[in-house]
Amino acid sequence: MLSRPTRAAGLIPWMENDDQTNAPDLPTSSTDVCYYSRLMRAGVGESFNLLSLSPIVMVRASLLFSLFSLSTMASMTMAALSSSADAPNKLLLSCFEFHENYWLMGFAFHTVSIEFKDDCLRHCLTSQMRGGESCRSAMHIPNDQECVLAEQSHSDRPDLFVENDQRAFFSVNYYENKCADAPVKGGQISAKLEGFKSGAGIVKMAQDITSKQAYVLAVLTDLEANEHYTIHYKNTGEVASGCSNIVGRQGAELDDSTTILMELTTDHTGMAVRPWEQLAT
Repeated sequence: MLSRPTRAAGLIPWMENDDQTNAPDLPTSSTDVCYYSRLMRAGVGESFNLLSLSPIVMVRASLLFSLFSLSTMASMTMAALSSSADAPNKLLLSCFEFHENYWLMGFAFHTVSIEFKDDCLRHCLTSQMRGGESCRSAMHIPNDQECVLAEQSHSDRPDLFVENDQRAFFSVNYYENKCADAPVKGGQISAKLEGFKSGAGIVKMAQDITSKQAYVLAVLTDLEANEHYTIHYKNTGEVASGCSNIVGRQGAELDDSTTILMELTTDHTGMAVRPWEQLAT
């Protein structure tokens, strides 16, 4: 438990009807339940106050009550995830599918100078939280030390995925961001995290429309290098017309009702990645 007042961020509920379900739009007032989410460094008690928020996206409206009235999520038994002991670098790489000397034509939205391939992958995973587009693939050009980020992927546009026929002059390696989409079809929520002093990230949860199995993803950056962090989750039990009224609220301390969602370890750059993984219920 924190010994001093802290701030918490809410998630704004928002409805979207999926064409494949033919489910009617449900009144948004019935989904307006707010939740706290918090990032804190393990064993130190230093909180990273969450000052930003993003919508709850109900991809399939029929899941409204079975999914994330989030008391459901709060009451889950959060089992230890299988990759918790994996090296941070291995977890970063596991978000990407590698194709040597292939290129996705068009759809590039940003080019950045980098030194190592892993830096290119980090830029892809953090592009949206830094105010850019969502990166669905990255191309690393070692000769020029360049990283090209794209808003589409091989899976989206296989017709534009071509082999590099100029490999005698330069090489290019393609990486598809497999963490860009949830591994299942169903409802999703996301929370954008911003630290009071440093630290940024995003946590996403999804639930399968059929099995109701839940999955979680986390990408954190700008934290202290080689440190252990814990993401806590708490259901406030509050209902409101919106969650903006609890943003910046004082005194929202961790207590016995708070659930540890996951534990992560940062790499030498201060980044931690948890690819989509299943939560035991």
